[in-house]
Order: sequence, then structure tokens, then C-alpha cells
Amino acid sequence: MSWHSVVHGFAPIFGFVALVIALIILGRRFGAQGNKGLMWTSIIIGIATFVLSSLPNFTANWETGKFNFLPLWGGAALGFFYASLVISKLKKEL
Repeated sequence: MSWHSVVHGFAPIFGFVALVIALIILGRRFGAQGNKGLMWTSIIIGIATFVLSSLPNFTANWETGKFNFLPLWGGAALGFFYASLVISKLKKEL
């Protein structure tokens, strides 16, 4: 396996961990501003993104090599869609 394929294999893990950390940090920021609704939404979506992105590894049939990537794609869509909404909201505040 080339080093390119190794990097390609680990990059999504770092990307999803960074997304989850960013959502939790946003939740902390919203909590400090007194916006409890957005705080809990950010934290719950961050946790849901983490759980959904790790499900393909737990539901895999390792003997046949079959993975169900729908939870991963759902987690990615949920996390990045919410992050886009938050960025849009913060941009309007500037």
C-alpha cells in the first residue's frame, strides 16, 4: 500500500473528528452567549455525527468485506449541513 493510500484512508477520520470538535466548540460558544437552544442543538448534532460516522465499522461484515456506508453519508450530510447553517447565521451577524 502506498503512502498516498494510507493518507487517504486516515484523512476522513481526522476530518470527522475535527467536525465533531468544531460543533461542540460552537455549542460551548452559544452556551456562553446564553443561547441554550443552539448550544444543545450543536452538541446533539456533533454527537449524532460522530455516532453515525462510526456505524459502518460496527455493522460491517468483515468476512465478506461488506460495509453499510449510508450512516456515514448521513452523518456527513447532517454535520456539514448544520455547520453551513451556523456559518450563514454568524456571517449575517457581522
